Amino acid sequence: MQILVDTFRLSAIDKDGKLYSNVSRAHMESTDSSLVLDYNSVLCKLESGHTVEIRILKGFNDNIECHYLMHGKVYCVDNKGSRTILKASFGGLLLIIDSPREKINSIRDKDEITLALTFM
Repeated sequence: MQILVDTFRLSAIDKDGKLYSNVSRAHMESTDSSLVLDYNSVLCKLESGHTVEIRILKGFNDNIECHYLMHGKVYCVDNKGSRTILKASFGGLLLIIDSPREKINSIRDKDEITLALTFM
């Protein structure tokens, strides 16, 4: 089941410095959401200014057409007013989404998710 589909513009890569040689942290913005994503910088080449489509699906999905695919688990869902902050781990690579509650209201703590990234 698809939970979120949105287009994000990369605002920064490793803005707080690079901690690991093969891992980078992307900061992205859409019209109403922000997203921080750790990713394998050898397998996925992102640059500031790039536009990407992010799809988040509930459960394990490996038959998806995309450029970069991750499978992980939600470890925190924090509802603050009309917004939700969702945190997930993909084997140690982290995802943080700050989004309107109605966009990601079907996801719960401990849910397994798949993230698909496609270059635009």
